[in-house]
Amino acid sequence: RFTNGLVDIGAREYRASLSNLDQTVLTESWEVGLEEGGITSYLPNGWVLGEAGEETVIWRPGVASIGSRFDSAEPLAAPAHGVNTLYLYGSLFVYKVTDVLLEAGKTFTLSAAIGKDRLLSADDWIMELWADVNEDGTLDASDVQLARIDAQHIPTNLLPTLGHWLRKELTIRGADAPAAALNKP
Repeated sequence: RFTNGLVDIGAREYRASLSNLDQTVLTESWEVGLEEGGITSYLPNGWVLGEAGEETVIWRPGVASIGSRFDSAEPLAAPAHGVNTLYLYGSLFVYKVTDVLLEAGKTFTLSAAIGKDRLLSADDWIMELWADVNEDGTLDASDVQLARIDAQHIPTNLLPTLGHWLRKELTIRGADAPAAALNKP
């Protein structure tokens, strides 16, 4: 689950990747064929908007944003890839439930490129890894949070600087997960 932001909302953008030692579970991109400067609220590949009444935008900043918002935009600078970014506004979050089971013998890592837009310089993003304990395919109150990282608890020198991107990772070993979360997606 990603919450509070992506490039334009507090200035952060996410490219998601979830993997274990044996396989890549998913690798996501927000590339949806936009023209430069274009926006859409379409979420690709089974991502779910977790808060009603808020706005999410996939945006292609384009060359007009270079210097004013980002140092590079066509393509975005590494570790981001491609040309599109995902913005989340307010208390909005997006999530995706996979069918991969959390097993005791595996380690899972959630990784994202997080960018900092010069116009929206707040650092208030959050990344979380959850287990769908009731196996209903949604993120709800009965599920178990396995790991969390957020900008408010990271030293400032480990956050992206204005106009730049950093990769952040969140790791959980299945052996360290609560018993209720084992063998759950």
